[in-house]
Amino acid sequence: MGLYYSLQVSDEEDAVHYLSGLYSKLLYHHQMGGSPSCQIAAVDMRGPVAAKVKNQIKENCVIIYSKTYCPYCKIAKKTFNDLGVPYEVYELDKMPDGVSVQDVLDNMTGTRTVPRVFVSGQCIGGGTETRQLYKEGKLLDMVNKCLAS
Repeated sequence: MGLYYSLQVSDEEDAVHYLSGLYSKLLYHHQMGGSPSCQIAAVDMRGPVAAKVKNQIKENCVIIYSKTYCPYCKIAKKTFNDLGVPYEVYELDKMPDGVSVQDVLDNMTGTRTVPRVFVSGQCIGGGTETRQLYKEGKLLDMVNKCLAS
């Protein structure tokens, strides 16, 4: 028995993002011992949660999607604190729609892990990647370009 799914998208990029996220979810479910006939909810990238996330990313030079107990999230926040850079943080585990927001971020970035750090509208990765950019002296330049615009 196979898994069949119908998909309507407006462009090729939407299809690639959606299908890569779907594949990741299926692979993860299979690795965790799940049956191949699992049901996976589609993420509506044109719905209200996706619109909210896209707007948050657009409106903030630095935004961190985090969970309060996550050590990598703490690394990302500490990095921006060390730089003295203001940032917006959304703690997904404290938000009623946090799971849906994480689904949208998964679809946008290709991973469900937190933190998801955005600078100037671009995802730069998680805590480890953020810290590495800081150590390389690149992070402050990225932030300053955004703050100057």
